[in-house]
Formats: sequence, structure tokens, C-alpha cells
Amino acid sequence: MPLPPEFIEFYENWTAKVASYTEPTARACFDRFLTQFVIYNRLYCEATKRLCNSPGSGIRLDNRTSFPDATAAKEYVALFLGARSLIESLEQDQDCCEAINELKRILQVHQFFVKLHPVSGERQHGEDDNLLDLMNAAGYAERARAILDFIYSVRCNMMHGQKNFSEEQRTLLDPTMTVLQKICELIYQKLDRVGV
Repeated sequence: MPLPPEFIEFYENWTAKVASYTEPTARACFDRFLTQFVIYNRLYCEATKRLCNSPGSGIRLDNRTSFPDATAAKEYVALFLGARSLIESLEQDQDCCEAINELKRILQVHQFFVKLHPVSGERQHGEDDNLLDLMNAAGYAERARAILDFIYSVRCNMMHGQKNFSEEQRTLLDPTMTVLQKICELIYQKLDRVGV
């Protein structure tokens, strides 16, 4: 079943909007990332619905009072794409491979604190180290979960006011954006193959 025209239009319009933020400034970088995350949000919602309709997935939305955004963004994407397929696609893309290595470096040297307390915004000691361990794990599932968790954590930090519009933030946002864009492309391509 082909993707509905409305879905295609949404994807193309918002992708064009992402591309329109061309200024090399922190503010444009923030806008680009948040706009890309709008695309990601729509894609992981559709992917979750597909999983719900897939026999044996074990994922159900009925009897829920809200959509499981965090779980969908951090876990269901890997289920939909397949953790191995996701990791191999990222690692075969030179820009993504370099970006992931930069994310690991950021965690290793504690240049930024990624896993912040959702209310206080304080650093959660050891959480960034755990995330780095997962990013370096041998298993595809662990690495996929860590990359998706990293992206979602950056988004949460931005949305909850834990990031300033400083040029230093581009060191974190640029590589995160590279990986996020590729993941969005992969989800869209799979949705386009199987329909929504």
C-alpha cells in the first residue's frame, strides 16, 4: 500500500524546511534540529502504528491514555527498522560513522552532559558513562538503543530549556543531526516500501 499523499507532502515540506536553515549559527542549528525532530516524531508514530498491526510484535496502543513517545523514539524505531539493519546502515555511511564517533568522544570526555534529570536538569552521575558503554557494545540492539536514546535525550534537553543558544552547542548538535537525518530517511524509506 503506497504512502498517502498527505504523508508524503508532510515529509517533503518539513524536509525542505530543515534544508532552509543554512546559516552557520547556533540558532539555525537549534532550529534545524528541532524541525528535523518534528519529522522524526511523525515517522516514529507511523512506525509504531505499523508495529501494532504486525503479528507477534507485542506492541499495543489500545487502552492507553497517551502515546508512548519516549518508548517509540528510543525503542520502537529499532524494532521497526531492525537493530542490525539500523546499525549497519549508519556504520556504512561515512558521515554517520564519523558523527557517531564524535558522539562517543563527547560522552567519553564529558564535554556535554547528555542524560540530565528530567525535572532538575542536573547531571545524572554515571548515566552518560552507561550510554557510552552501550554505544560501544558488541550487540546491535544495545548500540541502536544507545544512539536513539542519545538523540532523544538531546531533544529533551532542548525542549526543557537545558541548552543555551551558544556556538559551543553546535559541537553536540551537528553530529546528532547527521545521525537523526539518516534515521529519518531509513524510516521513511521503509514506510514507503510497506505503506502506512
